Amino acid sequence: MVSMTYSWVKIERLNSVLYGWVILMLLGLLLTDLGIFLGWEKVLANLSPLWLGISGLGYLGTGFAVRSRALLAASFFHLSGILILPYTDGWSFLFTGAVMVFSLLVLAELQWDMRHPIN
Repeated sequence: MVSMTYSWVKIERLNSVLYGWVILMLLGLLLTDLGIFLGWEKVLANLSPLWLGISGLGYLGTGFAVRSRALLAASFFHLSGILILPYTDGWSFLFTGAVMVFSLLVLAELQWDMRHPIN
Protein backbone atom coordinates (compact mmCIF):
# COMPACT_ATOMS: atom_id res chain seq x y z
CA MET A 1 0.00 0.00 0.00
CA VAL A 2 2.83 2.39 0.79
CA SER A 3 4.44 1.88 -2.60
CA MET A 4 1.10 2.24 -4.39
CA THR A 5 0.26 5.57 -2.75
CA TYR A 6 3.73 7.09 -2.50
CA SER A 7 3.69 8.97 -5.82
CA TRP A 8 0.28 10.55 -5.09
CA VAL A 9 1.36 11.40 -1.55
CA LYS A 10 4.56 13.01 -2.79
CA ILE A 11 2.76 15.14 -5.40
CA GLU A 12 0.11 16.25 -2.91
CA ARG A 13 2.71 16.83 -0.18
CA LEU A 14 0.99 14.48 2.26
CA ASN A 15 4.00 12.47 3.42
CA SER A 16 3.01 12.94 7.06
CA VAL A 17 -0.36 11.28 6.40
CA LEU A 18 1.26 8.23 4.81
CA TYR A 19 3.86 7.90 7.54
CA GLY A 20 1.21 8.46 10.20
CA TRP A 21 -0.88 5.57 8.85
CA VAL A 22 2.22 3.35 8.61
CA ILE A 23 3.08 4.06 12.26
CA LEU A 24 -0.50 3.49 13.42
CA MET A 25 -0.84 0.19 11.54
CA LEU A 26 2.55 -1.12 12.69
CA LEU A 27 1.76 -0.16 16.28
CA GLY A 28 -1.62 -1.89 16.07
CA LEU A 29 -0.16 -5.02 14.52
CA LEU A 30 2.65 -5.12 17.07
CA LEU A 31 0.26 -4.78 20.01
CA THR A 32 -2.15 -7.34 18.57
CA ASP A 33 0.60 -9.87 17.82
CA LEU A 34 2.24 -9.41 21.21
CA GLY A 35 -1.15 -9.76 22.86
CA ILE A 36 -1.73 -13.06 21.07
CA PHE A 37 1.73 -14.57 21.39
CA LEU A 38 2.47 -13.40 24.93
CA GLY A 39 -1.07 -13.84 26.20
CA TRP A 40 -1.54 -10.24 27.28
CA GLU A 41 -5.11 -10.39 28.49
CA LYS A 42 -5.51 -6.59 28.69
CA VAL A 43 -4.63 -6.23 25.02
CA LEU A 44 -6.77 -9.19 23.90
CA ALA A 45 -9.75 -7.94 25.89
CA ASN A 46 -9.46 -4.51 24.26
CA LEU A 47 -8.77 -5.30 20.62
CA SER A 48 -12.00 -3.67 19.46
CA PRO A 49 -11.39 -0.28 21.08
CA LEU A 50 -7.73 -0.50 20.08
CA TRP A 51 -8.50 -0.87 16.38
CA LEU A 52 -11.41 1.58 16.39
CA GLY A 53 -9.11 4.10 18.06
CA ILE A 54 -6.27 3.49 15.63
CA SER A 55 -8.58 3.87 12.64
CA GLY A 56 -10.24 6.91 14.18
CA LEU A 57 -6.90 8.62 14.76
CA GLY A 58 -5.80 7.81 11.22
CA TYR A 59 -8.98 9.26 9.74
CA LEU A 60 -8.67 12.30 12.00
CA GLY A 61 -5.12 13.03 10.83
CA THR A 62 -6.03 12.43 7.20
CA GLY A 63 -9.15 14.56 7.49
CA PHE A 64 -7.21 17.52 8.83
CA ALA A 65 -4.41 17.10 6.29
CA VAL A 66 -6.70 17.04 3.24
CA ARG A 67 -9.37 19.25 4.82
CA SER A 68 -12.11 16.66 4.38
CA ARG A 69 -15.29 16.75 6.44
CA ALA A 70 -16.11 13.21 5.28
CA LEU A 71 -12.93 11.81 6.78
CA LEU A 72 -13.46 13.80 9.96
CA ALA A 73 -16.97 12.32 10.16
CA ALA A 74 -15.53 8.82 9.70
CA SER A 75 -13.11 9.59 12.53
CA PHE A 76 -15.96 10.72 14.77
CA PHE A 77 -17.92 7.58 13.83
CA HIS A 78 -15.00 5.32 14.80
CA LEU A 79 -14.18 7.15 18.02
CA SER A 80 -17.83 7.29 19.11
CA GLY A 81 -18.03 3.56 18.41
CA ILE A 82 -15.60 3.07 21.29
CA LEU A 83 -18.18 4.62 23.61
CA ILE A 84 -20.86 2.21 22.38
CA LEU A 85 -18.68 -0.91 22.72
CA PRO A 86 -19.50 -1.59 26.40
CA TYR A 87 -23.17 -2.00 25.43
CA THR A 88 -22.51 -4.61 22.72
CA ASP A 89 -21.90 -7.45 25.23
CA GLY A 90 -20.28 -10.37 23.40
CA TRP A 91 -20.73 -8.84 19.98
CA SER A 92 -17.88 -6.32 20.17
CA PHE A 93 -15.89 -7.83 17.28
CA LEU A 94 -18.96 -7.89 15.04
CA PHE A 95 -19.80 -4.31 16.02
CA THR A 96 -16.21 -3.17 15.37
CA GLY A 97 -16.21 -4.86 11.96
CA ALA A 98 -19.57 -3.30 11.11
CA VAL A 99 -18.34 0.19 12.02
CA MET A 100 -15.21 -0.23 9.91
CA VAL A 101 -17.01 -1.77 6.93
CA PHE A 102 -19.75 0.86 6.96
CA SER A 103 -17.19 3.67 7.05
CA LEU A 104 -15.17 2.17 4.21
CA LEU A 105 -18.27 1.56 2.09
CA VAL A 106 -19.48 5.12 2.57
CA LEU A 107 -16.04 6.54 1.76
CA ALA A 108 -15.67 4.26 -1.28
CA GLU A 109 -19.12 4.89 -2.75
CA LEU A 110 -19.67 8.57 -2.06
CA GLN A 111 -17.56 11.37 -3.39
CA TRP A 112 -15.98 13.03 -0.40
CA ASP A 113 -14.81 16.57 -0.13
CA MET A 114 -11.14 17.39 -0.21
CA ARG A 115 -8.97 20.37 -0.86
CA HIS A 116 -8.15 20.96 -4.52
CA PRO A 117 -5.25 18.94 -5.95
CA ILE A 118 -1.84 20.55 -6.23
CA ASN A 119 -0.84 21.10 -9.85
